[in-house]
Amino acid sequence: MQKEENFIVAIELGSSKITAIAGRKQPDGAILVLATVQETSDSFIRKGRINNFNKMTTSLKNMKSKLEEKLKMTISAAYVGIGGMGMHTVKNTVTQQLSEKMLITADMVKNVKDLNISRPGNDKVILEDIPQDYKLGTQTVLDPVGIASESIEGHFLNIIASSSITKDVESCFTKAGINVVSTPITVLSLADAILAEPEKRSGCVFVDMGAETTSVACCATSPLSPSAAAASPATSPLCRLTRPKPKNSNANWAAPSFPKAKTATAPYVCATAASSATKSLTA
Repeated sequence: MQKEENFIVAIELGSSKITAIAGRKQPDGAILVLATVQETSDSFIRKGRINNFNKMTTSLKNMKSKLEEKLKMTISAAYVGIGGMGMHTVKNTVTQQLSEKMLITADMVKNVKDLNISRPGNDKVILEDIPQDYKLGTQTVLDPVGIASESIEGHFLNIIASSSITKDVESCFTKAGINVVSTPITVLSLADAILAEPEKRSGCVFVDMGAETTSVACCATSPLSPSAAAASPATSPLCRLTRPKPKNSNANWAAPSFPKAKTATAPYVCATAASSATKSLTA
């Protein structure tokens, strides 16, 4: 079999099933779906986390073989959508004092972002960091580049989880002969793909009800001036809540009750609480 070229393979890990999809990216950016494969996963994935590594690896090998048979090509790499119990958001602030008043450069902003990413600790990993705004003296902006200031303070919303989530995924995929290109957060990818831009700009909540848990992504508009908001995306998936799905499926799960959302200082609104019980995503 020849190797894949111009193909994208994505695999989403769910508590009830694993879904793999292969497609070719078209010149206009659209994806032409060429093959899909599904396998049940309730015997080796619990609450979005890998529970039985041998069964997980065997399932991946089976899916890889099925895709290769359909495509008549070798699959060597894939994007892997993940979730998992314990994933939540944490606010973080990074401040840097400058030697004198000077123009903020892109390199300065990158350095602040790098400092933010380097601070999870406690066996945690930052899966995604979402800049909220930057404070330069008395003014708060979304894009600080080109503004003169004696300091730069970055406000971030970090989506964190146990470092074992990505390590376990990479271990099983490596044993199955599949390289992990990246591990996007499934609920954020779904929200970005399904929600229309007007829905994101107006502010909304995207709920993904899975086999064992439910995940939530919140989009909130920036209250900064329209010109400032236009300089960067006006909305951003800001938080991720997880809530256990009750064993009794008739227990009014269609209208779950979440803790009251907390209001971020600026410029976004985000509910930062997360259930400590269970979590997974729909495959």
